[in-house]
Amino acid sequence: MATQTIEFRAPTAQAVTAKLFAIGSDTQVASASATEATNRKGTYAAAFTDVAAGTYDLIAFVSITPVARWFVKLTLTTATFQATDTATVESAISALQGADGDTLETLSDQIDGIEGGGSSNVTVLPATGIVANRSAGVTLLPVVGETISQAITVYQSDGTTAVNLSGKTLRVVFETMSGVDVAIVQAADITIGGTGSNVVTFAYPSAVTASERTLRFALRDAAAPLTMYLQGVCSVISAPKVDT
Repeated sequence: MATQTIEFRAPTAQAVTAKLFAIGSDTQVASASATEATNRKGTYAAAFTDVAAGTYDLIAFVSITPVARWFVKLTLTTATFQATDTATVESAISALQGADGDTLETLSDQIDGIEGGGSSNVTVLPATGIVANRSAGVTLLPVVGETISQAITVYQSDGTTAVNLSGKTLRVVFETMSGVDVAIVQAADITIGGTGSNVVTFAYPSAVTASERTLRFALRDAAAPLTMYLQGVCSVISAPKVDT
């Protein structure tokens, strides 16, 4: 039996379950409880046994709430997985479409920064936790109809150095995958907090969560030099609700 392990990042001190799904499908392939590392807080490992080789959509859950998502490439080797290369994932998701009919754009617009190389681990960044500075691989997962607050802690690419956002005139911009504006969260509606002034909190505009679809988003400085600090995908998902 081949036991394959995935390492990923998620909020610390949580009971995390990692689930593998077929690409572009609700079909669950496998599920495993994840164990947090003793010293590397927020780093979890999930072991899967006899999962067929291929590329999967990994979503980490705390109870029923998704907290991290990424594409991972598995082999039949007993090992900790290598990061999935750009070409493989781009090919796997090229046929996916959002609910608005827009084909998902190239991998560099979604998961840039997790390419293989010499690394032996898959790194998954959580929707509401640590996110790499200027990484295009962040995925937000609001539910249709929600206007809840979203908090993102912004670090530089080393994962530990805070990006100081104090005094910045920030905007969060949401677009369709084809670049059509959906909503903009202005500076007045964005809170900057945390000891490193790197925690950004904002409420989802109702236009963003109006329907199940995939959007792009970016965290930008609205003032010169118009710096883009973070971008990624906002995947609006559906969930059961009371219809009467």
